[in-house]
Amino acid sequence: MRAVAMLAARLLSSGLSGVARTARRNAALAALAALFGLTAFLAFVLALGIWLATSMGAIGAALFVALIMLVLAATTIAVLMLLNRRDRRRRRAFEHEAVQAAALTGVVSLLPRLLRSKATLGVLAVAVTAFLLARGGGDGDAGEA
Repeated sequence: MRAVAMLAARLLSSGLSGVARTARRNAALAALAALFGLTAFLAFVLALGIWLATSMGAIGAALFVALIMLVLAATTIAVLMLLNRRDRRRRRAFEHEAVQAAALTGVVSLLPRLLRSKATLGVLAVAVTAFLLARGGGDGDAGEA
């Protein structure tokens, strides 16, 4: 909370032009660092290929490096898919809980009016509320495989 307040105070005191200038500078330097990192990675892959070529030949080294890159790419995609699946599950659970909370709020807000009007409707409202409360205690993953 304190960090948000400090950021808001900085925004108000320095103006948006200073923040935009800082953001542009950070983006440019991050892009430059990414370029240097990519260059270093390519130099590493090239050196690995040359080193392997001395023991297994040029074609064998190229195939081995390609196989390593393929495994790294497949692993990265698998991790990305797992993270996306976890995020979808969390989002669905949150939406499910929000719908249940909204339904429960609606029923609870009607309780006083129903209890004043007729006893039968009041008992029905209490039963529906108890049902929703009992059903809300599950783990939320019952329908997933």
